[in-house]
Order: sequence, then structure tokens, then C-alpha cells
Amino acid sequence: MDIDAFVTAHRPVWDRLDYLVKNRSSLTGTEVDELVELYQRVATHLSIVRSSSKDPMLVGRLSAIVARARSAVTGAHTPAWRELVRFFTVSFPVVAYRARWWWLASSVAFLVVAWVMGAWVAANPEVQASIASPEVISRLVNEDFADYYSEHPAASFASQVWINNAWVSAQMIMYAVLLGLPIPYALYANAENVAVSGGLMASRDKLDIFFGLILPHGLLELTAVFLAAAVGMRLGWTVIDPGPRRRVEALAEQGRAVMSVALGLVVVLFVSGLIEAFVTPSGLPTWARVSIGVLAEAAFLAYVIVFGRRALRQNETGDIERAPDVAPTA
Repeated sequence: MDIDAFVTAHRPVWDRLDYLVKNRSSLTGTEVDELVELYQRVATHLSIVRSSSKDPMLVGRLSAIVARARSAVTGAHTPAWRELVRFFTVSFPVVAYRARWWWLASSVAFLVVAWVMGAWVAANPEVQASIASPEVISRLVNEDFADYYSEHPAASFASQVWINNAWVSAQMIMYAVLLGLPIPYALYANAENVAVSGGLMASRDKLDIFFGLILPHGLLELTAVFLAAAVGMRLGWTVIDPGPRRRVEALAEQGRAVMSVALGLVVVLFVSGLIEAFVTPSGLPTWARVSIGVLAEAAFLAYVIVFGRRALRQNETGDIERAPDVAPTA
């Protein structure tokens, strides 16, 4: 198709629609009918241009016109509470569910590395000596590790943990602009930290204390980090393999979908922070604290599976921006 000829032939229609939208508050009945008709025609034009042209300026202009026209035609906006409900029942869980294999791979790789490295640290005194002196290790396993969770007021500690974990997860997603290449290293660095602490605690027969303090909040916290890493790497992979769509379109759609995870994880990590601040250092027996962490983890995974699978069956993608050319056309 000759895109220049197409633009020349239809530009007056686009300009007319743009004019009607800008003056929609003073339109006559005939002009309102014209607005609806032109909206349907230009939506069709946008679909044609998207499939035939690589001109981002043209696509952007038509997208903006159609979006404004759609707003004028549909009138009332969806109430904010409905958008919020849709976000938590569709957008967030479906993106998480679609990334489930990347998510699982990230989790397994992290746990394998952490377990192997932790066992290596626990079994080798020379490795322990290279990490810290015996006095420092003794203070860590007998005092500092447990004191970390109770040395600050619970409310301020929850805020600190929430901000830190949200930043770690945000970094995982931001690394997607580098094709996700730094994400495996970031996961390795976190696995190394867990392995060193666990290995040192195991070397002094304190592994029960380690898991008793880590598991209540760590299950949900690490799951959130693994999910952030998964969607970040999946976004990076979209650059390499966009599928049947044009690379820029696939990347834009996946990028907007990933934002759903970034926003959703704010809530997940807030819950994790509350558990770490109020449950982990509490006087509850270890089995009770761990049970709370397991229940929170199970509830989150069940939520993603149930709502994510249902949304996927309805062909939802989690894209927070509906493409204008899916509007009804004549």
C-alpha cells in the first residue's frame, strides 16, 4: 500500500474528527452522528496504518485522535473502584501467570545456588575464616542475626523493609531495558547473601533459628523478587523474540503489562514487610510464625493461579492500555 497516498486521501477525515472532538461540548445532533461515524472510520484507518506503516509519528497521531474520539463517544468513564478491581483480578495476576515458567526457573535457580553455596560455607572452616573472624561469626549467629529483626520499632522497620524490597524488585524490572542481562547476576548476589548467612548459622548448629526467622516473611518476599526478575527477563527476551508482531509493538505491550507487576508487587511487599516487622520477631512459637508465612505464600500463589488462569482464558494480556484499534469499526 502507498502510505503517502493513503495519508493524502484520508487526512481531511482525520482533521475533521479532530475538530469535532475538540468542540464536542457544542456539537449539534447531526455533528454528534458524524463524530461517531468518523470515529469508526478512523479507527479502521489506524488498524490499516499499524499493519502497513512503520512511521511512529503517524501511528502516534492517529492513536491520539482515536483515543480522544473514543472518550467522547463512550462518554462516562469507568469508576475508579472498578479499575482498581480489574487491576487486582485481571491485570496483575494474568501477567504473573503468563510469566510462570520464567518465575519458576528464577526460583529454582536461586534456591539451588543458595543451597549449594550455603552447604559449601557450612562445611569449610577456611571459607568461613575468609568471610569473618571467629569472634565476628560468633556474634552474628548468637546475637546479631536475631537482633536485626527486633532492634527497631516495628512500624518504622516495616516501612524500611518495604521500601528496600520494593527497590530491589523495581531494579529487577528496570534491568529489562538491558535485555534483562543484569538480572541473573542480581539474583546471584541475593542468593549469595542468603547462602553466607545460612551457611554460617549452620556451621554453629543454628539452622533452626535461621529458618525460624527467615521463613515467615522470606517466602513471600523472595517470591515477589523472583516474579520481578521473571517479568524483567521476559520483557528483555521480547526484544530478541517478539513473535508474530513487530518488535516495537510487542515491546510496548509487554512493557505496559510489566508495569502491572511493578504496581502489584508494592502491595505484596507491603504484606511481606508487615510480617517481617510484626510476626518474625514476635514471641509466637516458631511453628506458628512459619505457618503464617506459609499461609501468606499459599494465598498469594493461589490468587495468581486462580485469577491469572481465568484471565488468560479470556485472552487478557495485562496490558494497562487498551489498543485504540480494538474499538468497534464499520
